[in-house]
Amino acid sequence: MAEMIQGGVHRATGIRRAVVIGNGFAGAENQSIGLVRALGLWGRQSLYRVRRPRGGINEWLHWLPLPLHKKVVPLHLSSEKLGLSSDIPEADAKQIAEMARRTFDKDGPLLVVASGRDTIPVSSAIKQLAPENVFLVQTSEPVNLRDVLFLTVGALHQADFAALKSAASVWHAELTPLPKPLLVVNIGGPSSRNPHMGHLACADAFVITADSMSLRWSYTPMDDTAEAARRVNKALAERGWSIQLT
Repeated sequence: MAEMIQGGVHRATGIRRAVVIGNGFAGAENQSIGLVRALGLWGRQSLYRVRRPRGGINEWLHWLPLPLHKKVVPLHLSSEKLGLSSDIPEADAKQIAEMARRTFDKDGPLLVVASGRDTIPVSSAIKQLAPENVFLVQTSEPVNLRDVLFLTVGALHQADFAALKSAASVWHAELTPLPKPLLVVNIGGPSSRNPHMGHLACADAFVITADSMSLRWSYTPMDDTAEAARRVNKALAERGWSIQLT
């Protein structure tokens, strides 16, 4: 494990773990997950989520910052369940920051990757509480406390070669017998079966809407996720840190 000596104390400088903070929406969370995969930390990440009250009057309050929304309408008074897995814990900034500080000497810095407007209060608080122990990457939204800032042409994603190959195998029996060419039309909404990756792996063509930043492009297809990973690695190196895969 990479180490440095600071004040006579050996301190780990290699990043070997990540925390992903999601908002429950696949389009946002896939950006964070895709970056974690590209950095080689897949399988070493923990997923937390922020939760916004839903249903009834809450649909008129989604423009409020999440902390204020929760004060106006507490989560337990929401008239509609979020439909998110209860196995995924609520993102608690103090708890995550304390864990980063407590384990820093043993496990090194903590990479925090978050995406979506609702995650900003939590990710920013983590950075404020543990600035010397956390490297923060916030996708989609600008944050003053983030450790690296860069622009990509398209959205980050997790549809790399390995993921598409796996999806093609999973969906082979269902999609392969369909007449060719296979045209896919995806119309949003939650799905417990999540066929999107199978569609990406097996379809010959897509019909998409103009608001899909993940699927539409008017440029030569680029690997924005890999480029983002390179930028993150560069920013880590400037701080004396690096991704540690062994």
